[in-house]
Amino acid sequence: MFLSSKLTTSKGFTLVELMIVISIVAVLALIGLVSYQEVLKNGRDSKRTSDLKIIQSALEQFHLDHQQYPYDDELEFGKALKSRDGLKTYLNTVPSDPQAGFPYCYRSAWSSSEANQSNSCTTSSPGSCQFYYLCAKLENPKSTSPCVCNSNYNSQVTPP
Repeated sequence: MFLSSKLTTSKGFTLVELMIVISIVAVLALIGLVSYQEVLKNGRDSKRTSDLKIIQSALEQFHLDHQQYPYDDELEFGKALKSRDGLKTYLNTVPSDPQAGFPYCYRSAWSSSEANQSNSCTTSSPGSCQFYYLCAKLENPKSTSPCVCNSNYNSQVTPP
C-alpha cells in the first residue's frame, strides 16, 4: 500500500533570493558607473592633449610667418587665430577645454627665463616673443609638471 503524498511546489522566489539578486545587480551597476566615469575622464584628457598639439602646431606656423609667437592677447580660446594682417588663418577656432572649470592657458614671453615671471608679451608691451607656455588641467595626469599660468594646471607644452 502506497501512501500518496502531495508534494507542494512553490512558484516564485523568496524574499531572501530577491534581496540577493538586487544586491548583486546594484554592485555591478556601481562598478559599471565608476568605470564609465574613468572612461569619460580619460577621453577628456585625450582631447586636451590633442588640443594642445593642434594649438602648438598653429603657434609654430605663426612663428614661421612672423618670427615670433603671438602675444598673450592675440590668442583667444574659442576664437580664430589669424596673422597680424588678418589675411591668413592658422586656426578657425582655437580649441577650448572640453569641460568648464579650467580653460587652457597661454602665456608668451621674450625668452624662456622670463616666462616664469609676469613679463608676458602683450600688444600693449610688444617685444619679440620667442617662447610660450600652453597649459591644461588634466583630470588623470600621468605625471605632473607645474605650469607658469597657475599652480592648478598640471600639463604644459612649450616650443619644440
